[in-house]
Amino acid sequence: MARPFKQGLSYFPLDTNIFDNRKILRLIDKYGSDGTVVYFFVLCEIYASEGYFVPFSENLCFDISFTFRIDETRIKKIIAYCVEIHLFDNKILKKHRALSSVSIQERYLEVVKRLKRKSNAEILNFKTTSGIPGIIPEETSVNPELTPQREKEKERKGKENKIKENQKEKK
Repeated sequence: MARPFKQGLSYFPLDTNIFDNRKILRLIDKYGSDGTVVYFFVLCEIYASEGYFVPFSENLCFDISFTFRIDETRIKKIIAYCVEIHLFDNKILKKHRALSSVSIQERYLEVVKRLKRKSNAEILNFKTTSGIPGIIPEETSVNPELTPQREKEKERKGKENKIKENQKEKK
């Protein structure tokens, strides 16, 4: 029996220099460790649940409050500040009532690609940092998981032949 499809991730990449990030420094300056623990909790919820967003609700605030014994009102203020300093995207929050950002969605797609896993993600507001719309795997015309192995082998052999021809021409 096949294993059921898992939308969320078991891990997510985190930059080792995250505490050099000016947005994180602003969060720490304003809310101290409460700010960072709330932000990291939300990130974990995002990547574990859907993989690229989490619905913003009273339940999320309660879960954070219960886990860390921080007042729910303070948690809402911290999340609002995270939106203000662009750790979370305001347009996504208003339109979808969800917490996410371009960088969160880029990381999600990067991990899914590395895992060679198909994603059913309907990206909320995805654009790459260069401003060019992102390529969502489901919308591409060629899916490597569905491409027959023979086609891949032909493509690889064709590339190898071109390399050999180029090497012969150089001699």
